[in-house]
Amino acid sequence: PILATNVPGCRDLVADGRNGLLFAPRSLDALCEAIERLLRLSPAERRAMGAAARETVETSYDEQEVIRAYAEVVSQV
Repeated sequence: PILATNVPGCRDLVADGRNGLLFAPRSLDALCEAIERLLRLSPAERRAMGAAARETVETSYDEQEVIRAYAEVVSQV
């Protein structure tokens, strides 16, 4: 499962409650609550959330596209 702050970019990746948990940025209390929420899930729920997170990344983020984007930026520098 993904624990991430609820900011642009992160919230594009995380479907709160499906593949991870979002929490308010710059809030230790919010982070602690997200961790506690994760720990309250059953092992099966955590495995399902982790599997959903992996599926999201595998289907939405092509490794070669990321490498190409980095190479393009490096070549411009």
